[in-house]
Amino acid sequence: MKLVKILIIISIFFLPSSLLADDEYFPGKIFSERPGIQKFVSDWYCQHLKALGEPSVYQKRTKENKTIIRFTWLRTFDHPIVFRLETNNDGSGTLYTKVTNGAGGYQPGVIIKDVTKTIQKQTVSTFITSVENNEFWGLPSRIETSGLDGSHWIIEYVSNGKYHLVDRWSPKSGAIREIGLNLLELSGLKVDEIY
Repeated sequence: MKLVKILIIISIFFLPSSLLADDEYFPGKIFSERPGIQKFVSDWYCQHLKALGEPSVYQKRTKENKTIIRFTWLRTFDHPIVFRLETNNDGSGTLYTKVTNGAGGYQPGVIIKDVTKTIQKQTVSTFITSVENNEFWGLPSRIETSGLDGSHWIIEYVSNGKYHLVDRWSPKSGAIREIGLNLLELSGLKVDEIY
């Protein structure tokens, strides 16, 4: 029995993250250099994205020639929400908004809201320009902050075959909060608490 426990601990903390990460959704080491933490966070986020019926934006970067911005909002005690804006050939956009009945810090639940909305070309252009003006590509993917109760704001951005992810814990201000709130506003979804 001790040998089994030792092998589990070794596999969590010492195997290469490329073997542990859920590569279909995120690149290896995006959340941590430590394989165990990388696997834990990747698995946690993936279970929510899968429950929300979301595709891998990371994989879409090389398969589709469109700009995609996804905000995954995992609030500890509230329903997980995802907003995904994809550009269309004519410059307009399609905004997908999905909500499950789970809780962001716990089990993902099942989809209770699934809305698709067309966004006008000028609105899409203005939004993408604001993301670019916030120098999203230069933001670090992670910073070492967390808490017990709050939310993860995970923004993924795909453009011209490039992919970048930024994960922040309960941002009070800054680019990630602005991008997330803009997508929330575009969706028209009403939420009780923003944290």
